[in-house]
Amino acid sequence: MKNLKNLFTALLFIAFTFVIVSITGIDAPTALGVSVVANGLAFVSSFYATGESFAFVSICGSLTKSILKSCAVPIQGGTRDRMAVINFDDLSAITYVGTTSVVDSFVIDSLAIQIDGKNNSIMPNYKMVKVGFEKMFDHIVGCKGFDISQEVKDDLNKGKDGRYVVITENFAKGTNGTTAFEIYGISTGLEMTELDRDPNSADTQGAFNIVFGTDKNKEPLMPNYLFIDDYATTKAFFDALFV
Repeated sequence: MKNLKNLFTALLFIAFTFVIVSITGIDAPTALGVSVVANGLAFVSSFYATGESFAFVSICGSLTKSILKSCAVPIQGGTRDRMAVINFDDLSAITYVGTTSVVDSFVIDSLAIQIDGKNNSIMPNYKMVKVGFEKMFDHIVGCKGFDISQEVKDDLNKGKDGRYVVITENFAKGTNGTTAFEIYGISTGLEMTELDRDPNSADTQGAFNIVFGTDKNKEPLMPNYLFIDDYATTKAFFDALFV
């Protein structure tokens, strides 16, 4: 059946080409080209009702949501003084709510590492970067380590080559906590890109300076939100990561 269909299509192109030659007098190769284009357009048009138009639409590359300021829930800068660091390989069973921007559940094989901050010492940020033909995102979370004990130093020495997912909490909670918690590095994991300590720093009083970031492997999207029903439920899930 398929071979008969192909034969019929070929005969149709040949017949249409001879008709063009006999009517217009143009040469056969040009007539064949006209035949291909005409039959191709007829094939595409067959998918649309009479009077309808068609267009080639890119599914990636259009904005549909207005960006408006909120008087009821104004934006608020700043990050709360606690972050979770999860070994990338320990994260599994991630579920999303309708869109890849929101995570409502995941499973970890071992407890998260808690890093405490003070006075906005936890500094997450992200930005779009061009990688070859693609637009990707750098995820970066800087922090200070205010414990310089030998145990912490040994752990940093051991973990400097790992990959991690980091969760931070914004002061800007949005409506009922929808924008409170953000997840960095969920697709590729973050590397420890900076690790240093200046004992004479008046600003840090000798704390570790630690930066987790996307070095070679960038993230395809901006950080995900972690949100489960409401702020209280989401915070309880976050708190349980350390228990």
